[in-house]
Amino acid sequence: MLNEMKPSEVLQDFLDFMKECQKEYQACMVEVHKHDKRVQDFLHALEFAENRQERNKIATQVSQSRKERRRLKDRAKLLEECARFYGDKSNKQFFDKLRSLVSKQEKEEEFLESDRIYKPRAGDDV
Repeated sequence: MLNEMKPSEVLQDFLDFMKECQKEYQACMVEVHKHDKRVQDFLHALEFAENRQERNKIATQVSQSRKERRRLKDRAKLLEECARFYGDKSNKQFFDKLRSLVSKQEKEEEFLESDRIYKPRAGDDV
């Protein structure tokens, strides 16, 4: 038997997941580019550092920046295929139909969970 989630919830979770993949992918890539730009700042800081202690401090910052950049880039790579699929214009119709399906499924589930009564059609008491 399927889990206890309603079909509409499973479908909505999937849509939410795909949208979140695209958002997180884009956010990670923005941060990766920021770290890339910081490299030039670090190089200039190293160039103008007055002593070894200052250079060591900058080198530590470079190391931390590179590790964070790698973490972000790995996360972006993990999400990339889902993000591209969700963002692909040729798949827009698929996701629109899926949203429509969620809406129809929610209405059906709402009906099935409501207090229903049978109304005789013939009008005769049975």
